[in-house]
Amino acid sequence: MTFAKMEEIRTSLEKNSQQPAAVKEVQYLAGDTIVHMGNVMPVTQEELKEGLDELVELGVLGMCMDVRCPRCRMRHWIGIDDLRHAGTCPGCGSSMSVIPETSWSYDLNPLVRHCVNSRALAVWQALAEVARHLGSFFFTPSAELYFAQAINGAAKKEVDVLCVSDGKLLLGEVKEGTLHESDFLEFAAIAAAIRPDRAAMFVNAEQFDSSAETWFKQFRERLANLKIRGELFCLPNY
Repeated sequence: MTFAKMEEIRTSLEKNSQQPAAVKEVQYLAGDTIVHMGNVMPVTQEELKEGLDELVELGVLGMCMDVRCPRCRMRHWIGIDDLRHAGTCPGCGSSMSVIPETSWSYDLNPLVRHCVNSRALAVWQALAEVARHLGSFFFTPSAELYFAQAINGAAKKEVDVLCVSDGKLLLGEVKEGTLHESDFLEFAAIAAAIRPDRAAMFVNAEQFDSSAETWFKQFRERLANLKIRGELFCLPNY
């Protein structure tokens, strides 16, 4: 993606943003927070440039150029370290060169791309939401737990988030796609077996509709009888 495209997206978000704060809490009348809404706030062009510099320095993003072969017309993303050897098309073997005024583009590090494709990025995003403004925090992501009594026919279950925040044990489940009632029922059964202090569902903000709200209230009421605080985090959609 080029900087021009990033700037276009940033400008669009800036125009469409209607959230006055970065985080909005939805609470019961008693003041007990049940839903944490994490909203993406627009950044300035200067902040965008600073963020790109930092991500490039960390190796999360790589700088490259989008070069088209004049013969076979294939486009090739050539990294900054390989530009000096970009005289031959990797496809047809014809000579090609970088056109003057070609814009820089940015490509994800292969490890980061794998994290995105394997849902790992959503788990880290969930941990970041939990760790916000905390005094103490430690975790283990994507833990496999074994149960003496099977849950829904399985003795082994994978838990996306298992952490201790400010002395409280939190169990978390990350759902990126369409939500189903069974997602809440199964996670409630896992939480009932482990008995953490907090049990949190992490969902995409776009999936938090009236059905999800009903399922979550039932989930929360069931866990409240076990002295477990049920919570739901609506993660921003990037």
